[in-house]
Amino acid sequence: MVDADGHDERDRANLAANGIQILPVSEIENLLLLPAVSRAILEMNDLEGNELETKLAGLKAAIFADAMSEKNVSEVVLGYCRRRIDRMLKQIDFSADKSIADLTTSYAARTGELDVSELASDIETKIAAAVGAGDLAALLAVYDRKKPLLALASSHLRNWKVEVFSAWTTRAIQSTRDDRLRRAISCVLPEVTAS
Repeated sequence: MVDADGHDERDRANLAANGIQILPVSEIENLLLLPAVSRAILEMNDLEGNELETKLAGLKAAIFADAMSEKNVSEVVLGYCRRRIDRMLKQIDFSADKSIADLTTSYAARTGELDVSELASDIETKIAAAVGAGDLAALLAVYDRKKPLLALASSHLRNWKVEVFSAWTTRAIQSTRDDRLRRAISCVLPEVTAS
């Protein structure tokens, strides 16, 4: 499995053909922010009823507030475009070029195929649509502010420092006594199939 991390449909098809599943979120840490997983964390903290629902609503509101910041969205869009450019450059094969002139022509043609403004507009539209619809899962699929979002999870779900929360989640996922977090994460992961 790999992070969604800005993979386009072509990337997704290539990964699937090689038996690689894509997470439903842009970064693996975003799994903790999906409502079913966040709910399990709160339940493991003995929260229930209105208190649990209030905590979930507060976390969701904080994530959307983060995604409504123009500065934050610009950061996400820039990172997305950089990854797409990097991925495209890594896929170009120049081995057939026999001269500098051939290489120059190939390079210009291949890099000219990527419209960075269109990439930026596409990801901005996806973020805005998710925010407008209040669709947390759609937002987390494209919004990758790993450290700030992990800090939101830590403060809203356990009221701990990020380092303590991260260590706790690792232990909780591995726990044999209480498997609620592991089960919640398993439910949001893509189904693994043998290839």
